[in-house]
Amino acid sequence: MLLGELPLNKYITHEFEGLDKVNDLVHTMHEGSCLRGVVNINAFENVVPKDDIKVVSSVKSFGGYVKTVEHWSKVNDCKMTFTIFLPKD
Repeated sequence: MLLGELPLNKYITHEFEGLDKVNDLVHTMHEGSCLRGVVNINAFENVVPKDDIKVVSSVKSFGGYVKTVEHWSKVNDCKMTFTIFLPKD
């Protein structure tokens, strides 16, 4: 995987519609069956291209990679950063 490219949608295992489903997502994560969950709390047009996601660092660790990723969040109106561990395929 090249720096700057990360197919995040590939790792979404569960999606829930509505803010009232947050507890359902938390329960699913605690069960251990959820890798990455998304709660869609409202419908909106995403004006930022999906390729706006950038990997800012990638470190090999425990047979996989720890990646620091940043993207623009329209909902929060700011740049967001998160870290994810990706095991070797």
